[in-house]
Amino acid sequence: VLRLVETSAQIDKMALDKLLAWYEGLGFPAEKDMGKDELCSLMKLVHIWQALPLHELEKECRSFSIDVEEATSSNCSIEDRRDKLMDKLLEHNRIEFWEARGYEARRIGDMRIAADLVAEHMHVEHQMSREDLVKWYSGIGLPAESEIAREELAQLFKLVALWSRLPIDEVTKDCSARGISCAKDGDMADLGQEEYKMALLDKLLVHERMRVWDTRGLRATYIGDVDKVIAMVQSQEHIGTLPLEELQSWYRGLGLPEEKDMERKELIAMARQIPMWEAFGVEKLREECDRLQVKPDKVAADDEDQQRDVLMKALMFHGRMAAWDEKGFQANRIGDFDKVVQIVDRYEEFRQMSHEELSKQYNDASLPQCRGAADRDSGEDSEREEMIKNIKTVMIWEMLPLAELQKECEVRGVPSQIRQISGFRAQSEDDKRFELIHRLKVDLRVTTAFVAAGQSDQPSDGLPSVPAKDKGVGSSTGNP
Repeated sequence: VLRLVETSAQIDKMALDKLLAWYEGLGFPAEKDMGKDELCSLMKLVHIWQALPLHELEKECRSFSIDVEEATSSNCSIEDRRDKLMDKLLEHNRIEFWEARGYEARRIGDMRIAADLVAEHMHVEHQMSREDLVKWYSGIGLPAESEIAREELAQLFKLVALWSRLPIDEVTKDCSARGISCAKDGDMADLGQEEYKMALLDKLLVHERMRVWDTRGLRATYIGDVDKVIAMVQSQEHIGTLPLEELQSWYRGLGLPEEKDMERKELIAMARQIPMWEAFGVEKLREECDRLQVKPDKVAADDEDQQRDVLMKALMFHGRMAAWDEKGFQANRIGDFDKVVQIVDRYEEFRQMSHEELSKQYNDASLPQCRGAADRDSGEDSEREEMIKNIKTVMIWEMLPLAELQKECEVRGVPSQIRQISGFRAQSEDDKRFELIHRLKVDLRVTTAFVAAGQSDQPSDGLPSVPAKDKGVGSSTGNP
């Protein structure tokens, strides 16, 4: 006992590098964050085990549920028996230590294999660069992704390292937990045990990447075919490298109006939808249209290529409608793709005009005087911004269906009902729409004049005269 006390005191005085050298000498990887206290405790424990008599050593093993008889054979010498029991105690100690650190060492069940896993973790954490991990990732047949972070690659590397070291029973448990079939049928029917395990590891790897791609909105599990998904990811990666000019050219080729403020990021996101839809196939494209309540044009049932093109076009246009709605073009309320295209196209034309040309078009349309024009302190940019805003508002009104126009009137406190005058012909829907648009324009002029008068030190000269018939900005003829 006195010798143990002296040894314990000596251990406490040992430098960390000496303790680490002793630990590595046992065949364990030196973990960078292992503290001196942990190493001292382990070394003291080993010395205690060495000092215990055989029967106490056996009792120590049983306290940790270590099968003493299985650990040793009956014909072992006392020293061999002691060594084997100490090895079992050390193995149990390290497995529990690593389990607490998240290495799943109990599932591995073998101290040396678990130690190898820990060493692999240390290697990836402290020695492998992102470039090294990308090279490994590509080497196992996965597509290079420029946006993938080092942390994601390192996590996948560790996961594969664990799976490869698990016994086959634990691998099948992981597969079952993820809904992956472990049946030895089809291509797997004649595989040996090691080949069978490798096939299951491939399934686990594919499942994990499909899960991650799903979180990025790539619909990988929905597509279902990993080869198609990999091809899609590669295509999307290529699209992300295209210059702005090439993306703009592609967008114009779709017959869509060119938008001045459309950024490269938006164009890339839009273009990346194409390879995903191509991976869907016709049936899944139909399902996607049904899910989004998109109604594509009718095509011949036996022409699969044409069906795919029509379905993809419908989804593309649906996406643009959603984008234009977010930009304030009221696309969902208008509900007609061609009409919204007219508004966006005409709106961009107005934005490209010089200030003088825009002012002329604006005044010719009898729209209200802008506050910037009445306020000498306001700049030209402020007046231009207000003119374009009013033009956009009126163009939207002129494309809204009757029911939406009535809602617009109600929101603005403008009468929305049109009475039929006895003795006159019944008004058509276009007549009613024209009347409501006229009321909304009058309201816009009144509101703008009222605000301008309230902001000006000078009395207002009165409301602008209301013309007998509005020309209308953005009318169905496309002229202001």
